[in-house]
Amino acid sequence: MAKLFIPDYYTEDLTKVAWKAMREQGIVHVYLDIDNTLEPQGARVAGPRTAMICEAIEAAGMGVSILSNAAESRAEEFCQPLNLDYLGLAAKPLVHKIKGHMKVRSLKADQVLLVGDQIFTDLWCARFLGCPVLLQDSLGGKETGFLAFKRKLEALLVKLGQDPKKAAPAPLA
Repeated sequence: MAKLFIPDYYTEDLTKVAWKAMREQGIVHVYLDIDNTLEPQGARVAGPRTAMICEAIEAAGMGVSILSNAAESRAEEFCQPLNLDYLGLAAKPLVHKIKGHMKVRSLKADQVLLVGDQIFTDLWCARFLGCPVLLQDSLGGKETGFLAFKRKLEALLVKLGQDPKKAAPAPLA
């Protein structure tokens, strides 16, 4: 169980990450989750926080794509104002669609950083892809149903010593 539930990097806040340091580690593309990572759960439009994060990533010389399990139409609506590349209905933690997205862009797993807030979705997806993962604290939007259940499982993992905060801190700006 050692590293399966511990991300490569952890941060409380993506706005404080030193993206240039990630680029210096060989990352050329960043996949960002929407819900409770960039914006609160259910957000339909990218806000100033998302714009700032994406601009910082691009300024560091990396590409950026939104990777979401949200419906394709919602992902498009979210990304359109910022002209962001996206993959909706990504089916994380499954990787088939994501590998196709990466292949079209000539990206290899070790060049990609997956960023999200969930262990059983984002972290596992990165593990299955073989790419590094940065887990951020959830923004705390309203979570119901299966997502609320997964959060309880995550809390149990923390009690069992699998706290994502044990990961290396993301480099800070």
